[in-house]
Amino acid sequence: MNHWRSLTRIRLSIGLAIGLSLVLAACSTEAEPFFPTPRPTATNAPSLTASPATLTPLASPTDPLALSPPPITTISGSDSGTSAGSVPTDISAYGLLNTTPLPINAPGGLDIEYFTTDAQSASVGGTLTLYWSMGGTDHGVIYRLTPTGGHDQFWQVGQTGTLEVTVSQKATDQARYELQISNAVSHLEKVVSVPIGSANCAQATWAFTPSPSVCPAAAATITPAAQQGFEHGQMLWIGLTGQIVVLFDDGKTPGWATYPDQFKDGQPDHDPSIVPPSGKLQPVRGFGLAWRTQSGVRDRLGWALSTEGEFNGFSQSDSQSSPKTTIYVLTRDHQVAQLNGNRTWTLIAATFATAVPTPKH
Repeated sequence: MNHWRSLTRIRLSIGLAIGLSLVLAACSTEAEPFFPTPRPTATNAPSLTASPATLTPLASPTDPLALSPPPITTISGSDSGTSAGSVPTDISAYGLLNTTPLPINAPGGLDIEYFTTDAQSASVGGTLTLYWSMGGTDHGVIYRLTPTGGHDQFWQVGQTGTLEVTVSQKATDQARYELQISNAVSHLEKVVSVPIGSANCAQATWAFTPSPSVCPAAAATITPAAQQGFEHGQMLWIGLTGQIVVLFDDGKTPGWATYPDQFKDGQPDHDPSIVPPSGKLQPVRGFGLAWRTQSGVRDRLGWALSTEGEFNGFSQSDSQSSPKTTIYVLTRDHQVAQLNGNRTWTLIAATFATAVPTPKH
């Protein structure tokens, strides 16, 4: 009997184990939450239809902050030879030619109204005066160009003005300068070219050789003239202009000066109270009046060494702006007196063109 009880217990334990296993399996696959929610009913998925997208631009095409800004426009211009002397009428006060070149314009209001010079030619190591006016910006840069087009000197400049520049010692056939201006939209540049030497002079040629390295302002003026030598210099009378040129050789400054010829016929031609030493003379007429009345002339020149002599002369000047202008005057002894703008002078042994009369002694 104990055997059957044991067997019954074993069978009962096996049955309970099997039942518990089935219950646990069912819970692991079909368990519901404590607060069940309705299951969604199955519906058909909607079909997808493509439609064009509407894009709003980030900025208008003229907006400088646009993601793709317009490219910068570069415009160039140049002047060469004597055309550099053409300038607008509003700078005629500088004494330049009264003509108006076309301005260079660019998008964004940028423009170069003019960039020019009044020189027809240049000399190595000499100076030129540049003139400019620009719009659309209040500043620019002027570059001195090398023979190969590079930059070896520059000046930052304002919207309009003048600038005296030096011609490079490396310049060959031309002296060239470039004005550059820029803004957010455009870049402009213009070059002025001036020939080196006097071979390309348009207005006139020099009346003598060796000729200066810059162009003459005009043809030589033929004039009656007179000259007298002194202890420390010379006096020259230029008949057409009514001027007396005094050349001092005492080593002081200024080295030369000009005075008006104020002598009139009928005036005393000398001062009898002034008695020169033996072998010396008191100058007379126009020379004498300037010698006696113009401050410092008598003291610096001393006594006259000979009487004055008349001859046919000429005068001619270069095209550089005042006070850089150099004047050339024929002397009685067949030389040319070079009167420099810095008030120094020198004598040039010259050969003359056939248009200039041979001086008479």
